[in-house]
Amino acid sequence: MNTRKVFMLIVGNNPAVLERPLLVGELACPERQGELRPWSAARPCRLREAGAETEITPRCGRCRACKKTHVLSADIALCRRRDTLSCIGAVVGVCNNGNNGRLRRCPATCRVT
Repeated sequence: MNTRKVFMLIVGNNPAVLERPLLVGELACPERQGELRPWSAARPCRLREAGAETEITPRCGRCRACKKTHVLSADIALCRRRDTLSCIGAVVGVCNNGNNGRLRRCPATCRVT
């Protein structure tokens, strides 16, 4: 079994605002605390929100200390999730309503197999 560590850095959703801290080395590596510098982009992914899909292409940064690349996740998304944070939060709120703080599976979000 592969037990590789996955580090994630959540940043803003505006590419123009993100580029400046990357260029001047203001973002730190989550693993070694070295400076992250611009490094390509990750695969495009599609996010769902309120019935519409949006395609985003996360930016990557490379640490000067450990030489590893890290995907800089947009602040509207979670790692390996197709729905946006606001969509997930709305579903959790609906599923938790009236359950005394216990989260139960929401029938509207379950797949029928």
